[in-house]
Amino acid sequence: MLGLGVPQTAAAPGRPMPTELTVEQRTQPTDVGDLAAPSLGWQTTVDEQTAYQIQVAEDRPGLASGRARVWDSGTVTSTASTHVAYAGSELEPGESYTWRVRTWDGSGKASPWSLPARFGTALGGNWGASEPIWLGPPAALGWRDYMLETTFSITAGGATIAFNAQGASNYLMWQFRGDANEFAPHERVNGTFDVLKTVPLDVELQRGTDYRLRIEVDGATVRTYLDDHLIDTTTDVPFTQGTIGFRTGGSERNS
Repeated sequence: MLGLGVPQTAAAPGRPMPTELTVEQRTQPTDVGDLAAPSLGWQTTVDEQTAYQIQVAEDRPGLASGRARVWDSGTVTSTASTHVAYAGSELEPGESYTWRVRTWDGSGKASPWSLPARFGTALGGNWGASEPIWLGPPAALGWRDYMLETTFSITAGGATIAFNAQGASNYLMWQFRGDANEFAPHERVNGTFDVLKTVPLDVELQRGTDYRLRIEVDGATVRTYLDDHLIDTTTDVPFTQGTIGFRTGGSERNS
């Protein structure tokens, strides 16, 4: 319910802001599966919360400027600070988002905005209804203990490479998330994706810029280099040989 009776009072200096933002009761998760209405929550810092406002954007600059904002709840009259459903357009799979919240107290005074918090969405079972484009049949290209060097650029969303593929449902998938400036290695086992970790990048990924990628596969250990800098070492991967493919589709465009 939109709060028509809550004054749009500017936040007073020094007033406490909401803290401990959560999505699906987790702090900055990277694999939110509910793309339609994930549950949001925060710790209120006022004695009596009477309203809130939530904003969600594709990235932190977009949150502040409003240019990349995907949802603004407006002022909602409510005491709820847990299990608050996201109510914007459906989120994209395999993407990163930034959000913030502010609240009003019983006297109608607004808090400052919370510090921005991030969350990522899971890839989902069909990964945007697209599959990698393989360089050859997995059975024919059973590469093992190899080094791959390539150059990629991002034109939308991110860039992804799939490798050590045993087939269309079993492979490793390394994803560079352009909007979040992070590296997210995944594994796909029997058609189901799992995020192994997320690694913040020191370099800010820019659209239309070429980046050098090197992947060294040594048995069950994979080392990943970006522009000749080691950014990650992943061990005990489930697939140690196979073919390689690139993915373009869904919310991603890379070349």
